[in-house]
Amino acid sequence: MSSSGQFANEEARDILLAGISHDLHRQINSISVQLEEWTKKRGQQLEQALPGRRGRLSEIANGCGQTAKTLMRIVNDADDDAYGNVSDMLRDFEQKITKPLRNAAKELRNIANEHEPSARSGMMIELKRHGRGYERAAELLDSLSKFAAIDSKPKYERVNFGTELESIIWDLRGIFEREKVQWDAVRLTQARQVTIVTDRGLFSAIASNLISNAVVHTRPHRLPTIDVVCQLVTSASVEEAFETANIRGLKLGSDTVWACLRVADNGPGIPIDSRKSVFQVFKQGSIARRTGKGSGVGLALVHYALQVLDGAVRVSASKRGGAEFTVWLPSGPSDNLPQHVLV
Repeated sequence: MSSSGQFANEEARDILLAGISHDLHRQINSISVQLEEWTKKRGQQLEQALPGRRGRLSEIANGCGQTAKTLMRIVNDADDDAYGNVSDMLRDFEQKITKPLRNAAKELRNIANEHEPSARSGMMIELKRHGRGYERAAELLDSLSKFAAIDSKPKYERVNFGTELESIIWDLRGIFEREKVQWDAVRLTQARQVTIVTDRGLFSAIASNLISNAVVHTRPHRLPTIDVVCQLVTSASVEEAFETANIRGLKLGSDTVWACLRVADNGPGIPIDSRKSVFQVFKQGSIARRTGKGSGVGLALVHYALQVLDGAVRVSASKRGGAEFTVWLPSGPSDNLPQHVLV
């Protein structure tokens, strides 16, 4: 995944800026206004529960309000082509927006945990909810930044699914902890037996979003609750699967080796009438909208990355009762590289 040079394409740039100016800016502003109003409304109760902290809560709200204004200045500079390359803009987003939002979220959690034993637990839950709002805003910006950094020209290399997936799951530990999902909720099957030639960064973006999506929506139950299954498949079986899934427009060379990645969970699933729209930017299924989980970007990023790699994705119902995402990924050109092999 490239993060230098000009934008890989105008579509990614437009999606990034539109999402930030219309969705993210409003989200940060709304949380900041609500936190400020909540602080004033709780006044005396806050003084009793969190002595000396009321003023700091107002400072956090005002600081994040200023962060929202900084966000729009960066967007306006990008619209005016003030950034010579995407990496400079993404660096500003990380340092001036994402980092302050995450710091605010962490501080709100810490303040809530400092409360007096006599404080009403409901009030502390409300304070933590504001912190989670800032954390979700930071995650949305991170997802949009990854979208913009996708390079339309893949950098091919040998990728072993087992090695990559184990690393990805480790990198997602923060989401596991936040959602209170145990590590052994995920069961990897045949991952180390699959190696193909593909773009490591794009594969990571695809798998990371699918697994994190499963973690967010899985329900506590007898472990494991999330299945990640990998296998090598023939062009003939892929062609049959595409016909069943009504997937059109992809080249299916008879000598191409395909990898299949399936991620299934036991969550609420995705209604049939929402299964096409979930891959559109800022489109979420009815359940995701109702629960407030997800950003509306992750699955769109999966779809876009697969377009770059000439792959495909399908969503269906899983045997566990939740959603199952099936990804087909062709092994790319192997010039000067060892052929794809089973390991």
